[in-house]
Amino acid sequence: MADRQKKSQVTKLHPEQQQTYENQEALLEKRRRGLKRRLTVFGILAAVILVSLGAILISQMTMLQAKETEKEELQQELQQLNQEEASLKQDIENYNDLDFIAEIAREEYYYTKPGETIYKVPPRTQDNND
Repeated sequence: MADRQKKSQVTKLHPEQQQTYENQEALLEKRRRGLKRRLTVFGILAAVILVSLGAILISQMTMLQAKETEKEELQQELQQLNQEEASLKQDIENYNDLDFIAEIAREEYYYTKPGETIYKVPPRTQDNND
């Protein structure tokens, strides 16, 4: 008997109300499908953009590291060139000094002043210093 009372409590819709209800349900289902499609497209688009930005970021970081390495190498080369420049400037000053030129001529070419005698002595080795 309880089953009969439950059935009688449910009201039936008129055919036009049934049609309106079905149209509303169909419209809601259509909107849900449209929303799912838009969200899927938006998600895919966002993923593509994020992957692209990630790839660009990684390539920029790689390029930056390469530039930093190149900068360090160039700074070392600059330091060596500055040392070489200082050495060459010192050589220029020495070659403009007549005493230095005379010393080089005596050591390397065995030139002597009148009345001088040159004796060539072998250089000392590590064993002779002990």
